[in-house]
Amino acid sequence: MVRLNLSGHVYFDTNIFIYALEGYQAFRAVMTILFEALDRRDFVVPVSREVLIAAARLRADANLKLPDAIHVATAQLTGCEQFLTNDTHVPTLRGLTVRLLSELSP
Repeated sequence: MVRLNLSGHVYFDTNIFIYALEGYQAFRAVMTILFEALDRRDFVVPVSREVLIAAARLRADANLKLPDAIHVATAQLTGCEQFLTNDTHVPTLRGLTVRLLSELSP
């Protein structure tokens, strides 16, 4: 059994869903566990004006690309403690711990 050590509210970056859709073998075991957990929760958050304004600030302050800034802003504004990605360019920011999918895999 794979233990993920994720707790609280966790934001999933787009690349997590892309890996799942493409059937990325290296992460198959961890993806199965992640998506079984998602099946038990509500996880869709719309992009609001507030998110876009926060994303613009993050883009300027943290030098993030716009898509990454939108994801990070959404995670921060919805109270997520962790940001799950496999993008090594996303920095840990105020109140948000960045976790790499590759670190969760067995």
